[in-house]
Amino acid sequence: MKKLLLATVALGFAAAVAPANALPISGTTLTGIIWNGNGGGTAASPGVQASQSPPIGGEVANPLHTGANLIGTVTFTAPNTTTPFSLTSPPGGNTIGGFLSSGPWLCTGAACSSPVTLSTAPFATTTLLNVTGSFATGGSGSIVHDDGISLAQAGVLRTPLSAESPTTPSPTAYTGATAGAFTLAYIATNDLPETLTTDFIASVPAAVPEPGSLALLGSALIGFGAWRRRRTS
Repeated sequence: MKKLLLATVALGFAAAVAPANALPISGTTLTGIIWNGNGGGTAASPGVQASQSPPIGGEVANPLHTGANLIGTVTFTAPNTTTPFSLTSPPGGNTIGGFLSSGPWLCTGAACSSPVTLSTAPFATTTLLNVTGSFATGGSGSIVHDDGISLAQAGVLRTPLSAESPTTPSPTAYTGATAGAFTLAYIATNDLPETLTTDFIASVPAAVPEPGSLALLGSALIGFGAWRRRRTS
């Protein structure tokens, strides 16, 4: 009986424990802004880079950052507080909508079903995705991507300078992230695959558990108290 009650109490707290090596964002949503156009590159000379707008820290300006290339804005909503934000094609397919809707976070907005081509070789049709949000805490981590990325906060790069590479999924470390707003620029170019796998997870206030969790935890504590009284009497 004691073991059962203690296990129940432990389960009540488990849902609030974040996975290791994850950086929580404030709340449960991220915003995505998408541009698409000709990257202007060739096999011998790749074109546009993953960069902030305006570029910072030695980045090269990305010409896709114009109103004429804007596809739209979407919202990504986390399914829980343990699943990192990620996108991948395939299986999303070589369309912007397929890519934006390929991850575990729910994509809402007209661009989530856009039939516009995501990327083509050699570095021709190119899509730029800016993901914005706010970190709840600071820290360091790693982002797996194909193609380039740029993570910045308040005009400071948290990742090394990135261009259109790599052309295979590879990790890039970010360091020195602080609590507060961030922008993650991701570029999809040179055809599939396209991968963006972060270690960003959603967060919710630990002081406001769900009613069902409160009831479960309360019942467990009451039962444990009754067991202790019977044992000492």
